[in-house]
Amino acid sequence: MQLYRLCRQKYAELSGYGAKKAGGHWNRKGIAALYTAENSSLAVLEVLVHLDKAEIPTDYVLLEVSVPDTMVTQITDLSSKHLDILYQIGFSIPSVIVPNDCVIVLYPDAPMSAEVLAITRITPFTFDERLFFPSALGW
Repeated sequence: MQLYRLCRQKYAELSGYGAKKAGGHWNRKGIAALYTAENSSLAVLEVLVHLDKAEIPTDYVLLEVSVPDTMVTQITDLSSKHLDILYQIGFSIPSVIVPNDCVIVLYPDAPMSAEVLAITRITPFTFDERLFFPSALGW
C-alpha cells in the first residue's frame, strides 16, 4: 500500500516523534504515531487546515510511504475508546475533512512496524498560493 505524508523537510522521517510529544486525535501523548493519507491531495488538505494562512510555507515535502496492506485495518467506530488495541496495528478511518477518503494512522513503535515501513520517495512540495489569504500574497 502506498500512503502519503506532507510534512516540513526537517521532519521527513517515520519516527512519529512529533505526535508522540504532543499527542493527537488518534494517539495519546507518549505514543508515536504517523498520520498519513491514501492520496496526496488529502495529505495536503489534512495539513492545510492547521496552517496559518497569512504566510505561505516553503519548507514542505511530500513523502510516499510503503506499508504492507496487512498492517492496516479499516475501522468504522469513530470513537477513540479502544486506542490501546489500535496502537498495535495501523488503521484506516474516514477523514473528517473529506469523508469519502481515508486517513491512515500508523504506529511506528508497534511490533514489526520498523521492519516494514519505508519511505519510497521524498518530493519537495510547493503550496499553490491561491490556498492562502490575499494578505500572504501581498495583494
